Amino acid sequence: MIILRKLKMENYFFKGNHIPVTIFKKNKICSNNLFGTRFFFFSTSKGKGFSGTIKRYNFASNYKTHGNSKAHRKPGSIGMCQDPGRVFKGKKMAGRMGGNRIIIKNIKVVFFNKYLIFLEGSFPGSCYYKSYLNDIKR
Repeated sequence: MIILRKLKMENYFFKGNHIPVTIFKKNKICSNNLFGTRFFFFSTSKGKGFSGTIKRYNFASNYKTHGNSKAHRKPGSIGMCQDPGRVFKGKKMAGRMGGNRIIIKNIKVVFFNKYLIFLEGSFPGSCYYKSYLNDIKR
């Protein structure tokens, strides 16, 4: 397992092709050959803080006019009637968003040296977040 720190995203030109890459810094110097090996990528996504149902679950907002007052960005009804008399578990409501562990499979290494690794594509997390690269063992 290789511990990485995300530095930045750039465009990499390789054999006449334009490849978007993310540049990572290695914490330890490793001289393993990383080409031709498939990897799992583990990282933490950016935290978005406490967010409402419209941002968190893409709920539709309510009418701005036509008699609506003070309920423009509310989630609406959250339960049924007297029969269940409660709100069911797993109801989509406002809460903390982001900050989840993300796993991406089949990562391709474009370039590497003693200190840097260039991985193809974009990856979750802010700059200098700690990430992990692990090879797939079958």
